[in-house]
Parts: sequence; C-alpha cells; structure tokens
Amino acid sequence: MFAAWVLVNSGLIVAVEVFDAYPFSLLGIILSVEAILITGFLLISQKRQNVHAEKRAELEYEINVRSYRKIRHLQDTLEAIANRIERLEKRET
Repeated sequence: MFAAWVLVNSGLIVAVEVFDAYPFSLLGIILSVEAILITGFLLISQKRQNVHAEKRAELEYEINVRSYRKIRHLQDTLEAIANRIERLEKRET
C-alpha cells in the first residue's frame, strides 16, 4: 500500500493524478489516525485482560482460603485421633 501510494504521488504512474505531494502529509495523517485507533484498541484489550486477571486472582485466593480451612480441619481431626490413641495406649499399660 505504501509503495503504491509513493508511486502514484511521485508521478511515476501517469494515468493517475498526484493528490499528495512529496512530503506525503496526507499519508502521514492517515498513519497517525491509524496509530491512534490501534492504541485505543490495545488499551481496551488490556483493560479486559486485567479484569479477567483480577477475577482469576480473586477466585484463586478464595480457593486457597477454603483449602487452608479444610486442611486445618483435617489436621485438628488427626490431632484429636492421635490424642485418643495415646489415651487408649496409656489405659492399656
């Protein structure tokens, strides 16, 4: 596209009238607008990704808290069983 733009506006193609002279200011403006639009789309995309990452982090935290509580409950249960076994062994001796 750029090569065609330069060829047409350099006067190398006689069939088409030159509409943007050498410094190609119209091409520069078009590229600037394109860069602004692409930047906007990238920022919107990053915002969406950040929202998903925050949700994922919140879910992972909740899972970690629940896992910790469950492990703590199992540990307490095992300690209670170990204490009962120790008491039973003391009675037998």
